[in-house]
Amino acid sequence: VGYLVWFDYRRHHDAAFRRRLRKAPSRLAAAPSRAQAEAKARAGMSPTLKGDLSDVPPVQHPTAPADRERYFMELLSTGERLLGMGPSRFDAAAVCYVRALKIYPDPMKLLEVLQQTMPEPVMNQILMLLSED
Repeated sequence: VGYLVWFDYRRHHDAAFRRRLRKAPSRLAAAPSRAQAEAKARAGMSPTLKGDLSDVPPVQHPTAPADRERYFMELLSTGERLLGMGPSRFDAAAVCYVRALKIYPDPMKLLEVLQQTMPEPVMNQILMLLSED
């Protein structure tokens, strides 16, 4: 309770304290974005998907199990093919793997398998795309 009284008194009587309070939210909001940008730069990722996504199959929402399996296998094979083309195609490959994760019945199990087999920049891109959804 004593802290609340002190804070309220300072807020009402100290102009410099009020200015610092007004600046604090903008300073706090800018800090995470800078940290995220630095983390992406260290991982070698682009902050947005800049790669050519024309090779990625269009989004489908199959309902039949056979159609889901066929679409899943198409996404995985396209992702593997794009991964083999080199770092310039990592963005498109990550999109394929994220779409495959979304339709797979047990996405956590598939994510564990992908973590063991994917290069680190691709895995970081996949995790970033998943966190955006």
